Amino acid sequence: MRTIRLFAILLLLSPLPVAAAGAPAKALEYNDLVQKVQGLAGARQHGEALGLVGDALARDDLTGEQRRALAFRAADMIHSAAHSAYPLLRETLEKALVKVPLDDAGKYRMLEGIEGTYARTRNPGQAAAVRKRMLELKLTEPQRIHVLSGLAQICIHQLRRPNEGRTYYHEAIPLLRKAADALDDPVAKAGRLTAIADIYQRHTREREKAVPLLEEALGLYQKALPGLEPRPGTQVLAAQAALQRLLGRHEEAQASEEQAVAGYVRILEEAEGLPTNAWVEAVAPLQAVQILRNTAEGCRRALALAERMFEMRDDPAVRPILNSVLVQAELICRSGKDAGLRSRVSSVIEKQLSLAGTPRAQHSIRLRLAESYFRIDRDLEKARHAFAAVAADEAAAPADREAARLWCEILSDEE
Repeated sequence: MRTIRLFAILLLLSPLPVAAAGAPAKALEYNDLVQKVQGLAGARQHGEALGLVGDALARDDLTGEQRRALAFRAADMIHSAAHSAYPLLRETLEKALVKVPLDDAGKYRMLEGIEGTYARTRNPGQAAAVRKRMLELKLTEPQRIHVLSGLAQICIHQLRRPNEGRTYYHEAIPLLRKAADALDDPVAKAGRLTAIADIYQRHTREREKAVPLLEEALGLYQKALPGLEPRPGTQVLAAQAALQRLLGRHEEAQASEEQAVAGYVRILEEAEGLPTNAWVEAVAPLQAVQILRNTAEGCRRALALAERMFEMRDDPAVRPILNSVLVQAELICRSGKDAGLRSRVSSVIEKQLSLAGTPRAQHSIRLRLAESYFRIDRDLEKARHAFAAVAADEAAAPADREAARLWCEILSDEE
């Protein structure tokens, strides 16, 4: 999220079109307005910045291009403005739709910003209404897919209007199929077909329509597999196994998973002795643990990989991905695929705790660690101590502190 905010601020600080000589607005006056808007937005004073933009949108002495530029700048503020500025942001973008000469692409940007304010403040009814307005525009097919799919999800999962949501999915599916058929890469096409099948299975409840798509995707994976390099090959084998399980072919799925794990073990062995940077590139640790977790032997290999990376935690090539690998390692130990790894859960969480950068992050992890001490290790003393540390520290998130206090009360009665 921090990266998105910084990118949005850079957008806000980039130059806007200036008035040319002879334009209705004087260049110096328009440039002064631009500088004020950029300065206020860069200082996160979005209310003041939007106020200036809103006033400018109705000015007859600004050209259409100048007003469009200001409107687009306002739309970009969705990425950086605080929620308190959203009502004014909506008002500004609605004003732009009336006062600024915009084509359908420009109107889409305004509505996208308006919809974003509702989505980010959990107002699904208004978000759905704005998406319906988007459908009245001349959209590209990817835009229409995006709008229809989002609208379907809102209707089904937030507004509890499943029949309406299914209608939007049914409108999106032919476009999704068309996009899939346009792909030459069989692996990419198989992924798109699987996504459509998932809509039929989980959202429209039409499993009979999902099965042919899964079969087609499975055939594409099997066709592509012989020509793939080792790492992409393991990914395809894992995807193939997932489809086989969905189709009820569990023995075939197990065989595919074992092939994928064996393939990745060979990748790990061939990467031995490489310098750290080259080793990380060759192994792709996050991908590795996700593939390896599918068999008991693979789970042990994945945990060993995570522990090896922890030993290299100060290396710049390892540090950015280490925590994600450790989280996956924790899930692997909890999964029960190899029952002997369950006792290692607390150790893996302790490693995550040592990497946490802020007190709040530390306490969120410590809460999980305390539960592991109690539920898995049956170490009551360690669990009490860890829960008490979270409950007593005001730096912890309120929800974590409350959960820790409840645990402290529960454990006070334990012997």
